[in-house]
Parts: sequence; structure tokens; C-alpha cells
Amino acid sequence: MADAIVTFLAFAAGFFAGRYLKCCICRFFHIQISAGSRWLESGNGLLYVLVFLSQGFTASAGMFCVCASLLLAVGIVDQRTFEIPAVLNLLIGGIGTVHLLFDLGQWQVYLAGMFAASSLLLLAHLISRGEGMGGGDIKLMAASGLLLGWQKIVLALLVGAAAGTVIHLLLMKFCAKERVLAFGPYLAFGIFTAMVYGDRILDWYLLIFG
Repeated sequence: MADAIVTFLAFAAGFFAGRYLKCCICRFFHIQISAGSRWLESGNGLLYVLVFLSQGFTASAGMFCVCASLLLAVGIVDQRTFEIPAVLNLLIGGIGTVHLLFDLGQWQVYLAGMFAASSLLLLAHLISRGEGMGGGDIKLMAASGLLLGWQKIVLALLVGAAAGTVIHLLLMKFCAKERVLAFGPYLAFGIFTAMVYGDRILDWYLLIFG
């Protein structure tokens, strides 16, 4: 019964937050989303459910829900425009800063997270002379790394890269997609996965390979 109540409340909160998110995306990023469509609101509600079922009613859950909405916006905007707005990365970085203040004893982990994945993407950006990786992706991983810490942000990068490779290859084969892809949606998926399930995945990894 308790889980059902949590699920309902989380979905309702996410659904109504998704309405505001849709308005912001349409107004500030000039992306048209049908007013009658409810996929964004429903998707945001589902993200909130996953966060609360994983984290419970905690301060971290509240911050993760806001971050989940921002990641959803990142995926939508980057998919449409091939650009991640700086304001989204700044907001995620702000949440990371607040989260760091709640866990100052682990400050080294979070500061290392800013560079653990973003430095790898920066290297790819430099080697490809800007063709293989955009600056927005680098900033996204730096901001998210401050929120997650170095272990989870590396996990996020691995999950995002794997998802992007598999899904885009399938799209190229069956939907005639071009080779160029928006990496932001896949990174956002990896970040959300690491944010919500990172501890479990890392524990599972250590149990098998540790």
C-alpha cells in the first residue's frame, strides 16, 4: 500500500512538473511540442516514480527529480537542435553544488567527478577537432559529475556510450539515419541510470569482480 501511494504521488508530481517543463522547452528553446500530447508529462512522471522508489522521500530524491527533468530537457533539445543549452548545464551544476554541501565529507569524490568523464570527452573533442564531441556534452558531464561523483559519472559515460552506439547503429541500419548523432540524449540516459541505480550497479560489479 505504501509503495502504491509513493508511486501515485511521485507520478502526479512529475506529471504536473512536466507541464511546466513543456512550457519552458517551447518558450525558451523554441521547440514545438503538441499541446494535446502528454508524452512529456507522462515520461517526467515515470522518471519521478523511479527516483522515489529508489531513494525514498529524502532530500536527495528531491534534487534528483529536478535533475531528471533537466536531463529530459537535455535529451529533447539536443535531439532537435544538436545543442545543449548552457542554462541546463548550469542548473545541473547548481544542483550538484547543493548536493555536495549535504555531503561535504565526500567532497573529493564529487570534485573528481567534474573531471573524470568530462576530461575524456574533452580529449575526444580535441582529437577530432570538434567533429566528434560537442562542448555542451563536455559541460554536461562536468556538471553531472559534480552531482554524482567520479565513480558514477564514469558509469554514466559507459552506459551512455553503449546505448548510443547500439541504438544509433540500429537506426542507421533500419531507419536510414545519418552517421551524425546527438549524443546528449544518450548521455542523459546514462546519467539518470547512474543517478538512480548507480549504487546497485557498482555493488553488483564489486561482488562479481571485486
